[in-house]
Amino acid sequence: MLRFKRVFTPIKIGSMELDSRIVMAPMQTNYADEKGHVTEQLIAYHRARARGGIAYNMTGQTTVSPEGRYNQHMLCFYDDGYIRGFAKLVDAIHEAGGKLVIQLNHCGPNADPKATGMPVLGPSPIQSNPKSGVPVEISEEQMSRKASDFAQAALRAKRAQADGIELHMAHSYLLSSFLTSHLNKRGDAYGGDIQGRMRFPLEVLTRVRAAVGDDYPIICRFSLGEFKDTGISLDDALILAKALEEKDANALHISVYKDATAPYYMPQGHLIPLAAEVRKVVNIPVIGVGRILDPEFAEQTLMEGKVDLVAIGRQLMADPEFPNKAREGRLDEIIPCIGCNSGCIGRKITFFSSCVSNPVMGYEAISLFKPAEKKKKVTVIGGGPAGIQAALTASDRGHEVTLYEKGPNLGGNFSIASLPEGKKDLQNLITYWVNALKRRGVHVLLNREATAESIYKEEPDEVVVAVGGVPLTPPMEGIDNQRVIQAVDVLTRGPEVGPKVLVAGGGEVGLEVADHLAHQGKEVIVIEMKEEMGSDVPIRTRPILFERLEEARVEMMTNTTIKKIGDGLVFVEKEGEEVVIKGIDNVVLALGFEPDHETVESFRATFRDIHVIGDAMEARQALSAVREGYELACKL
Repeated sequence: MLRFKRVFTPIKIGSMELDSRIVMAPMQTNYADEKGHVTEQLIAYHRARARGGIAYNMTGQTTVSPEGRYNQHMLCFYDDGYIRGFAKLVDAIHEAGGKLVIQLNHCGPNADPKATGMPVLGPSPIQSNPKSGVPVEISEEQMSRKASDFAQAALRAKRAQADGIELHMAHSYLLSSFLTSHLNKRGDAYGGDIQGRMRFPLEVLTRVRAAVGDDYPIICRFSLGEFKDTGISLDDALILAKALEEKDANALHISVYKDATAPYYMPQGHLIPLAAEVRKVVNIPVIGVGRILDPEFAEQTLMEGKVDLVAIGRQLMADPEFPNKAREGRLDEIIPCIGCNSGCIGRKITFFSSCVSNPVMGYEAISLFKPAEKKKKVTVIGGGPAGIQAALTASDRGHEVTLYEKGPNLGGNFSIASLPEGKKDLQNLITYWVNALKRRGVHVLLNREATAESIYKEEPDEVVVAVGGVPLTPPMEGIDNQRVIQAVDVLTRGPEVGPKVLVAGGGEVGLEVADHLAHQGKEVIVIEMKEEMGSDVPIRTRPILFERLEEARVEMMTNTTIKKIGDGLVFVEKEGEEVVIKGIDNVVLALGFEPDHETVESFRATFRDIHVIGDAMEARQALSAVREGYELACKL
């Protein structure tokens, strides 16, 4: 019996018939080549999601003009030379049983002049993005040409046999920048109140409709809510929504730029209430978005009539089979998105999007995985992200796998990372891993510290050492003071911490520990030797974390280094001058990790050949560890 009846109820957007109400949100992946062409990497990525049962795939933003690019790997559709690539993408998706909607955009004041070599255009000379600079005010003649660019790109999409298009009127890009009074200070007919500010977006829609005809599906995405330089007020948005419907838009997709890729701090479906307001005033389908992670929530949202469809983005990156698993009732097999934003948005490890939860994400075109030619006895030491992924993949290939973990639970430092305030969603991935290991039949031994001697007696064919790292403790006077505590101990053991705490290290761990302690009512000072706090925090997570720290009145000192720790005193050097910070009850060290060299070397001394992965080789993010575990297991 079908559990999610509303989710899997058919619906139409214009002439496009959909077999479910879950659609793919647009996501910038950087999978296009440097000229903006469709690549095999992009095709493989979309093919996997089409096979997963999504109602339609949507591309990330695709520029309609050369000067409208966000970066050099943004999809382009500004001349006929791009049609062939998109047609190939459409064919792949159709063959997989899916549909494709192409999102058309011009980045306007958020374009990258380094990528385009052209001036940045906006409704007024007001900066929206530091990398873009101050835009040149677009003339009415240029606006007419841009409207034509949108129309021609839409016509190319139709010629490529795409099933529909979405006009991007959100997120402070060109069309959106006209809608918001913060960026639009024009004194002509295209500025002023909402009637003037929406004139250009409506003209673009009219030109596009004339180009593609009455029966071709057009979706319009716009921001709602006045968030500084993005979005529009609710009253204005409702006026815009009705005007878009009158101009023959077939559906509306409601977003908010500030929270479009919300991290773990934000609740599931946080933008749905805004879309629900739009749905009250129009008679065309309304698509809601905003960190929708499970089919139960999607079903409830649809049943309550808040929206007609739900758009899912990062959760489909984590698990392209999400719709199929929901349809078949295999909920415990859904790989969760944890909202970390490290691979999909932060892209610190790879320039293109990847995923902590899904090591294949972004690598779908590379076929590393194949069944093992010879079944081996594989022993994995360490139950952190690298060890778990290695165990799962090795088991999937047909090997007999045993996983040792010296602690009572799996997850390693990743489990500790889930403990700070607001990060409990990381535990969802650990729960999935635990269940997945059970389903694979991996022999998991908890509270078992494996030694080289004990493992040698078991005569494994392959030994994978993934014992993780240990906290860094720098040599300095006073470091052995009992008032000095490691960040991991603060989170795991919860030792009694005094009312005034100094956190040494302003990276992601240090800031999250500071946030954790500040929300317990502690007075917290964070010091960081670099010029910038939180340089390793994903870009979309950073504003929310810093907002939390500011609200909790956490003091932050950059360009500052600890020189000595005394009794209630911490001696630091700030920009060449010695400063004494008084009244400190505890110093919390959040200075990073280093490999557990001692354990690794004990295994090297006993075994001729071992495989060292994860933090045991080099302390890095979980994103690298998971991919490393996968790649290694594919070679065993």
